[in-house]
Amino acid sequence: MSKILSFKREYVSYGAVLLFGLLLSALAANAATTISSAVLTAGGTITVPAAYSLDTAAAGRLNIGTTTATGITIGSTSMTSAIVLGRDFTVPAAYGMDTAAAGILNIGTTTATTINIGRSGQTAALLGDSTVAGTLGVTGATTLASTTATEFKVGQVGTSLTRVVAGYCVTASSSIAAATFPASTGNFATTTSTFLSCTPSGGASVLSGTGDRVFVSATSSLPSYVLIQSASSTAGNLISVQVVNTSTSTPVAATIYAFNFFAFQ
Repeated sequence: MSKILSFKREYVSYGAVLLFGLLLSALAANAATTISSAVLTAGGTITVPAAYSLDTAAAGRLNIGTTTATGITIGSTSMTSAIVLGRDFTVPAAYGMDTAAAGILNIGTTTATTINIGRSGQTAALLGDSTVAGTLGVTGATTLASTTATEFKVGQVGTSLTRVVAGYCVTASSSIAAATFPASTGNFATTTSTFLSCTPSGGASVLSGTGDRVFVSATSSLPSYVLIQSASSTAGNLISVQVVNTSTSTPVAATIYAFNFFAFQ
């Protein structure tokens, strides 16, 4: 009889241990662990009550996903407020900031009063088209050119230009005849135009054939009584300057002339 009772007690003990183990397994499988009274871990996700935060216990670096994480997602598309960064943030070289899908990337569109991009002495490259809704101010030197630019325009009703060049040109040694009083004209002097071929200081490649519209102005090399009548570009990428001597007594001996010019298309 004592053996039977001992046998039953052993079975009861085994059964109690088994039930206790099953209970622990069930709790582990469906566990919701509370760390202090604020942080709750459930189903692989850590949640904290509203207005709580994640921080280091003392001054130091807070690392998130620095070893094996392949992506870190902060916030959701249903958020109604912004993600606030208390300080500057940096990314490694060659990394960037972009939208997750095609769309607009807004920077400083609500309360920012100034947006600085790049730093002094470095290039800030804009790879696509650029639109300025306000005023575009440039404090340094500006070059509107590239190897692929085809035209530029200033103002809504401005004229599109494909090129603008300026400089000076020099002629070959040429003489300019004085005006005369032919008998057929009575007291009226007759002037004869002289055409001077002027080569740009930068060479013939500065101009682009007869398509350039050219303005010229005289320098001190031209006598005061000799006037410029017209100027135009030539097929040889030179500037043809038409001058006339208004003096009836003073022809101009052969000499070299220089003119300032401004040309555009």
